[in-house]
Amino acid sequence: MNVMISKDDVVKIEIYDLQSHHIGTTKAFSFTDVKILFKSTGTVNVKVMSSSLPALKKGDVMILVFEYFNGNRYKTPVIVDDCDKSYFTAKVDEVEELEERRRYFKMPCNEAIYIYSERLTMGDVVPATVLNINLGGILLKCEELNLNPGDKFHASFFKGRLDLVTKVLRIQKDIEGNLVGYGCQFERVTEEQEEQISRFIMHLQVLERERRMALEDDD
Repeated sequence: MNVMISKDDVVKIEIYDLQSHHIGTTKAFSFTDVKILFKSTGTVNVKVMSSSLPALKKGDVMILVFEYFNGNRYKTPVIVDDCDKSYFTAKVDEVEELEERRRYFKMPCNEAIYIYSERLTMGDVVPATVLNINLGGILLKCEELNLNPGDKFHASFFKGRLDLVTKVLRIQKDIEGNLVGYGCQFERVTEEQEEQISRFIMHLQVLERERRMALEDDD
């Protein structure tokens, strides 16, 4: 379907090949100078830059997923017009909004928390940082512990006002193999706890909106 969306809301682009294999995610991109990115008629040129691109040639088909700062995502196939080792250009017209459950909408953050566990920390509290959060879990950075999938601990937010049983699901690394953080899932979340998480996510959205407005005022 055709969708009208603003280019100013796009924060990153996920890149897939025609077989839906994930190639990479980039924040390096540019569009033709129009306010509305995708119109009901016509096309818009996009230039996507990434160091993880495969060898491309004109006419190759790629899948792009545009992600907004509010978590909405839009998918479209594109045909490569021009390319090099580090970029390709293509024309975008119709996009499909991805229907994804609110539970998995993520917001980036840099929230300091503490984690503790009888087995992992001997009951002591260990500092950690939440890199992003959704209603179902977090991406956690912890420099004092080496965590593994299956490890469980308590995550203490807001000076102990929110305490969540959390399980490590995966170890997340960048394209060079460096540790980014630990993808974790909340367990046995009560309605009250979910409401606290939801309010925090909304607070992060407000801060991001204010930041973007301030950048626009500086231009």
